[in-house]
Amino acid sequence: MAISKRHQEWDVDCKVYIGGLRSECNKYDLEDAFSEFGKVLSVWIAQRPPGFGFILFEDPRDAKDSVKGLDGAKVCGYRVKVEMAKDRGGRRRSRSRSRDRRRSPRRRSRSPARRRERSRSNDRKWESRRRSESD
Repeated sequence: MAISKRHQEWDVDCKVYIGGLRSECNKYDLEDAFSEFGKVLSVWIAQRPPGFGFILFEDPRDAKDSVKGLDGAKVCGYRVKVEMAKDRGGRRRSRSRSRDRRRSPRRRSRSPARRRERSRSNDRKWESRRRSESD
């Protein structure tokens, strides 16, 4: 059985979330800490933003045991949050900053709208171009 490198495709019953990771912590440190509870199939550590990761166990019972054993424990010298990963329903977060069209529209603020003033130097350039074209 091939294991996907994308943690989004891992079996959520065998997947554990780790929060509070420091940048010094690497996948081998996590493998060492979590392998005490069962066979670790894969480790994924976030880079942007850093501070969390996921562990994939072979058996869901091992995943649950690791949550009980390591939640609040020190890993790489710092206390970590360990919990079963949540099922995100296969949704992928968009990298764009555009708003989701399914959401209700944003309400307008009651503050008066600010107008952006154009640079006077740009107005002068435009005027000089317009004069040179009409000559």
